[in-house]
Amino acid sequence: MRNYCLLFLFWLAPGCAFGNPLIILTELDPPAQYYSESGELTGFGIEIVQEIQTLVGNSDPISVVPWARAYHMIETEDNVVLFLMARNQLRNEKFKWVGPVLEFSFGLYAKEDSEISSLSEPEARNLKSIGVYRNDVRDQILTQMGFENLKRVGDKLQNVKMLMTNRIDAYASSSLSYGIDASEAGYKESDLKLVMTFQTIQAYIAMSLNVPDHVVASWNSALKSMIDDGTYIKILKKYYPTANLPTKAITEFD
Repeated sequence: MRNYCLLFLFWLAPGCAFGNPLIILTELDPPAQYYSESGELTGFGIEIVQEIQTLVGNSDPISVVPWARAYHMIETEDNVVLFLMARNQLRNEKFKWVGPVLEFSFGLYAKEDSEISSLSEPEARNLKSIGVYRNDVRDQILTQMGFENLKRVGDKLQNVKMLMTNRIDAYASSSLSYGIDASEAGYKESDLKLVMTFQTIQAYIAMSLNVPDHVVASWNSALKSMIDDGTYIKILKKYYPTANLPTKAITEFD
């Protein structure tokens, strides 16, 4: 029944089906978005967005592009959808939002055998260097916090490799992805340890400001339907077994 109701609302919204197509973008970031061994684009974010597309009757393709390029496109072009994007003060007014679809924390991670243990913010500022993924939200947050010891790279796995070869003291990652980063870089999750948490984050599907409100509303309604009938939690636990449903949307920031 939910599919028919949502599709009926979709057809009532003028321009949804036959208006301008959406440019739907994502980056490779396992297990949210990645290619399977058979070459299929899959992952948590992919399954969530594809299920929403089915419910609202959208068939626009999903394209994989580097994050910096995708972020520039959603800032400067019309009808762009980008997922998954952390919502924060810097981005809040720039885009329209579907979600939250995921909740986690950002932190600094060091080598397990490092002398670095639990860090205060002033202590973290005094580290020689902290690795960040260029233009990623962690880069933006730490920059806004006044960190001047950031070492920016264009490939997030470089952070792990530099950490493990003692070229940086710590790197910024998330509670859900640091272990995957380690594995993708050829190491183990246990090779890393959390030394400081600096923000709790909610991730969303972001849309350009010119995307009609009724389109944003239809995607949010589809997501709510998935949560209500259990589809969402099945997808979440498939990729993030320890994650929980996001809490109430955080829409105001200090």
